[in-house]
Amino acid sequence: MDEASPVLTAVLAALAGARAQQEVLLLGGGAMLRRALEAGTGRDLVDEGPADVVVAVSDTDVPGAVMMARPGGRVVAVAADSEAVQQTMARHGLVLRHFERVGDRVAWSASLPT
Repeated sequence: MDEASPVLTAVLAALAGARAQQEVLLLGGGAMLRRALEAGTGRDLVDEGPADVVVAVSDTDVPGAVMMARPGGRVVAVAADSEAVQQTMARHGLVLRHFERVGDRVAWSASLPT
């Protein structure tokens, strides 16, 4: 992710929707996104899964994010377009919660089945 994209950083942090004391794992991303996620939970991010929320800033990190999220947890990521988001939902058995176009990409949030 481009560290100079404060809008994408803000959207990913908002889609993560992490609450106090939830464990959040960040795959990729820069210092700005890390600080935004830590501010949302009031704690440091975890270094490994399982986690309540896993944020993957690269589509290549999504399979790992799905594996590291707890059952019923959330995955937040970025895709090229809405079709890629739908393909990701089907491939990994995720339930789409929200997506938002940000520039030429789509940020999304999905739940894992319990």
